[in-house]
Amino acid sequence: MNASNKIFIFNLLLQYNMRFSVMSIKGGVGKSTISILLSIELNRLGKRLILVDMDLSGYTSFLAGIREPGIFSSIVDGTLNRVESYRDIENIRIIKLAGDGPRTKLDVSKIRSNSTFLTQFQKAYLSAISIPHDYSIIDNFPLSSSMDEESRLEREIYTNVRNDICYSILVTDSSDFDLNETLVYSTYLRKNNDPCVPFALVTNMIPSSRKQALEKRIIELMNRINTHIGILIPFIDDLFEYNGPINGMPRLSQLAELAKIVVNESESRENVILSF
Repeated sequence: MNASNKIFIFNLLLQYNMRFSVMSIKGGVGKSTISILLSIELNRLGKRLILVDMDLSGYTSFLAGIREPGIFSSIVDGTLNRVESYRDIENIRIIKLAGDGPRTKLDVSKIRSNSTFLTQFQKAYLSAISIPHDYSIIDNFPLSSSMDEESRLEREIYTNVRNDICYSILVTDSSDFDLNETLVYSTYLRKNNDPCVPFALVTNMIPSSRKQALEKRIIELMNRINTHIGILIPFIDDLFEYNGPINGMPRLSQLAELAKIVVNESESRENVILSF
């Protein structure tokens, strides 16, 4: 990314609120964990958050204590008025849109083709997001893109009430194969005019034996993704398959620093590496 692009991005930070689309090529790389921990760290800085669970697994919603179907499924099943589709934890509202496995695509197709379902969705989602908030974070399903019907439907409703700038955070594990596939994914998003500006690359669950090699390669990866923030996170036993409450999740210093960049940055800067 050249200097003029960096200045453009950080000028945007001053003028608009931000929404972050957290993305990955597959499950199990810590995408939901990163979504949750960034929300927590921004909340610690006094910010109000909306965290939207679009992942098929519903991990974020599960940790928030939401055990019932998401909004998509509840509308199709006719149970919307009898389920809890969101929960507030401190100043973070967790909204369960999906999280009910592979049925999500079929549910969204039914909502699109049924005017009653579509009206119900518009009302339900507008009600959930119509609270004061400084940032929104989308925990996407793997290999999501702006062309997916689920993403389009969510974005249509959200942009009716907010005109926030969208930024993407790509999350991967440290294997060479997944790093290279993440580059392919990034190229695919760019060629298909994904509306989110690349913001950060997170390489997660790094074994100590891989740290040095990744520190040497991270700038190359960042340049190819067209982002100026690279984050390296070690494998942490306490986070792997964590199943406790959201506000009990172990903190990551790298995400705390990223939250500070989001909140406080006011001018362009060179590449930033947040490592361990």
